[in-house]
Amino acid sequence: MKMPPTDLDEGTIRRIDWQELCPAMLLPQAVSIATTFRVLWVASFGVLLTLFLGLFLNGITDCRITGEKEEIDTQICQNSIQTSEITELIQPKTPLAGLDENSIALPTPKTLLLPWKMMSDSLYRVFSFRDAISLAWFLGVFLIWGVCGAIIARTAATQITIGQYSRWSQLKNFLCWRLRSYFAAVLIPVAGLLFCAIAVKTAGWLLMVPVVSVLVAALFPIVLFIGFCFAILGVGLLFGWPLAFAAVSVDGSDVFDAVSRSYSYVYQRPLQYLVYAVLGIIIGLVGYFFVAWFVDLTLVLIAGWGNAPLAAFIQGHPPETLESWILSFWCWCFQMVKAGFLFGYFWVCTTTIYVILRRSVDGTPIDEIRFPPNDQPGVQKVPDLKIDEKGAPEAVNSAEGQVPQHQ
Repeated sequence: MKMPPTDLDEGTIRRIDWQELCPAMLLPQAVSIATTFRVLWVASFGVLLTLFLGLFLNGITDCRITGEKEEIDTQICQNSIQTSEITELIQPKTPLAGLDENSIALPTPKTLLLPWKMMSDSLYRVFSFRDAISLAWFLGVFLIWGVCGAIIARTAATQITIGQYSRWSQLKNFLCWRLRSYFAAVLIPVAGLLFCAIAVKTAGWLLMVPVVSVLVAALFPIVLFIGFCFAILGVGLLFGWPLAFAAVSVDGSDVFDAVSRSYSYVYQRPLQYLVYAVLGIIIGLVGYFFVAWFVDLTLVLIAGWGNAPLAAFIQGHPPETLESWILSFWCWCFQMVKAGFLFGYFWVCTTTIYVILRRSVDGTPIDEIRFPPNDQPGVQKVPDLKIDEKGAPEAVNSAEGQVPQHQ
């Protein structure tokens, strides 16, 4: 029987590494990482850019849906970018109105899955062949969260594995080293899916040609094989693209290694992946509830001291004066903390789950992480040496190209 990792001294157990014994204990740490200042403001900035992108694309399609209008162009409205779920997150609630179902809205799993749903839906819109707006929405969301998600995932990776908070210079070096892998790890499976989709579409069109349809029917097993590959790639991409981001963030994987790890973890440990995802959702719901409650409570307490413009903002009244507009702007920015935690926690939690699955599938220790060249923690660069007149080596100041003078 394999003993749990311990510190041994003459046969006495002095310490048990509970994270090695039960890796699921890493998941609560994701909440504390998601509430750090860097994660909150990077995620909030990404949410803000996503909202502006949705408003811009909706302005192009000129889709305005109102409750009073009954005759609506259904096709245009279906192609519009739906960002209402994000805007609902930053609407203030009134937690002091009473402890009932109307004053405190408990978060649901659907709320916590919003980041995954939004980015997966943007991918689905591409394969639905709707219009150019869908492609622009996918590329915009992919670009925004390819950068913001990479920053958050790498920050979480260093804290989860070695308990180190990465400096901005370290993040810059890592992104310069592996930023292309983040994008390619998603684009390559997407390219494979597009190839399969075009092949199946082409086979369907050829079946309508009288002479060629017989040949297509005879070669239909090839179409079945392509459809099978389409399903394998699609399911793996749908549930594995967050793991591909985590693979690059933790192991510094290149594009092929990141894609391979994400697909292998999804298909080799599906039940374990599901269990950790459910635990992550439960823990995240608790964290999001307290974050949202304290944000709303802060605004309500301030409004309770006679701040009329702020009270009007909380009650949903549109601003009327200049100071009301300014206060509404700052309160709206403060409300972004809720959306920032939600999106930040998504990237932190998926990185944590990746570390756990990596240990289960590959047997890699939890505290193993890869750094870019010339950026190893605790490792100093060896100075250049110069031989003096007596033949003895001396260190050369690389910054100035001079031999340091010793007193």
